[in-house]
Amino acid sequence: MGRRIFAVGVAVLLLLAGTRGVVSAQQIAGGVSFLTESNETAVGVSGDIRQHWFSIGSHLDFGIVVDGGYHKFQGFSVISGQGGPRITWQGMSRVRPYGQVTAGFEYCHLCEATNLVTEPNVGVDVPIGGTKFNVRASYGMRSVWVNGGTFTEHRFWLGVSLGR
Repeated sequence: MGRRIFAVGVAVLLLLAGTRGVVSAQQIAGGVSFLTESNETAVGVSGDIRQHWFSIGSHLDFGIVVDGGYHKFQGFSVISGQGGPRITWQGMSRVRPYGQVTAGFEYCHLCEATNLVTEPNVGVDVPIGGTKFNVRASYGMRSVWVNGGTFTEHRFWLGVSLGR
């Protein structure tokens, strides 16, 4: 199962990287992620695409991000898709921290239910061998809105990103 998850993640990144102009105006990222719900942690893949929107000065970049993931728990899996604004600090050469707030959906296969999710998220890109290839670490606290209430999931992912 782990190999299939990895293969799907790599395939998505290759498809995104093959899109014309993706590196010049966008940033793409993907990696292995861990989603913790109650006392169980699922392993999966996460990825995102960020489109530059505007900048303030030479250091503060505003963009729109679309984020997605697949996570396999014991006995069930979830697929999520979200979007929202991202602010990236471009003022340091060794790290590029960012913060984002996204909203979207999470589909649970076992429950056959789609629920609203919101997720504030922080992360950092560390440039490797130049300015466009980065190692990424990210953490988000996701609220899943179910039947008038919410529960919290924590998502941590490690991966790579391409672009500034």
